[in-house]
This record gives sequence, structure tokens and C-alpha cells, in this order.
Amino acid sequence: MVLGFFAGVAAMPWWGWLTIFLILVLPFVAFMFFKPKGIKVEFVVDPRKRSFYQFLKKNELLIEPTDFKREGFVIEGWYLKDKNDAKHRWNFATQVTGEMTLFANWTRDRPGGFGGTPLSADDYNLDGISDAVTA
Repeated sequence: MVLGFFAGVAAMPWWGWLTIFLILVLPFVAFMFFKPKGIKVEFVVDPRKRSFYQFLKKNELLIEPTDFKREGFVIEGWYLKDKNDAKHRWNFATQVTGEMTLFANWTRDRPGGFGGTPLSADDYNLDGISDAVTA
């Protein structure tokens, strides 16, 4: 059985080898040698859905993302967690000195624009409201 596998691999045409190279080898080489330079800051919009990154130079200011929408909710702010899982609101006037992860804090949007009720990190689907996040 093992010999049959190797015989099949040896008989593979040139375009088979090219396909393997393009799918497996080239992305690995590109990742190892062409990483983005600078400090990576991850923004977690919804821990179960998606996140995105900003890359910046040392002591550069982050750009606050404001283009995420969720029906019935607004982003109250972006928070940084410390070693004890305590949340601290990030001040976007602060210079970034190292890699970090910021989490979006969603609040329920109240009619009239009077703010909202804070949600915990595990509470993403209240009262049947969709938890779809769009950019």
C-alpha cells in the first residue's frame, strides 16, 4: 500500500507538482519572508465572528474603527484586557508601544440616542436580535 502511494507520486505529471508547489509551498515561503513590518494590533469585533488588524510603527497612534454596524447595537468603545482579565477602555490618543488586542464593547441602542446597556463578551444574541456584524 505504501509502495503504491510512492509509485503514484513518482508518476505524477509536472502540472501536479506545480499545483502542489503553488498551494502548499509558495504561501508558506511568502509568510516566512514577507511578513508585514511594524506593531500588530488586533481588533476583535465579535469573538465568535471576526477580527481585523492594523499595522503601525512604534509610538504611532491607532485609527479608531467606526464602520462596524450591528442591528440594534452600537460600539460603546474598544477595550484592552490585562493579565487578570480586567477591561480597560483604550484611549486612541495613546501611542502604541507593543502588540495588543482590543475588544469591541457593544451596547444596546436606545431610541433617542441616550446610550445603551453594556453587554458581556458572551452576550451576543439578546431577545432574538440578529448578531450579524457588518462593516
